[in-house]
Amino acid sequence: MSDIELLNELSTKTNESREKLDIIYNELLLPIMKKAASERKEKRIQITDNCYRCDYQSRLKELFGEKYWSLQNLISTEMKPYLIEKGFTVIIPSPSYYVAISWEHTK
Repeated sequence: MSDIELLNELSTKTNESREKLDIIYNELLLPIMKKAASERKEKRIQITDNCYRCDYQSRLKELFGEKYWSLQNLISTEMKPYLIEKGFTVIIPSPSYYVAISWEHTK
């Protein structure tokens, strides 16, 4: 395997357990996305570091220990390839004040 192939693989694969990412997706993200789609008719959500909900923080800590300090941090790092694999677009602006997950695809 060449260095380029190795780097590409490292940047598109997650190191975290798929089971843990499934839990975060199903318990935290999917309900937020469903609410945005059904109530606000939106096709994307934004997650910020300021979204320190106790239930999110405790679930992150329970699953990952101190590795991820916020949902935004998890999504912009280890969860990004997982979400892309599911068909979402993950947007991380610079500077990264938020991370957005979009399910709107342009043709």
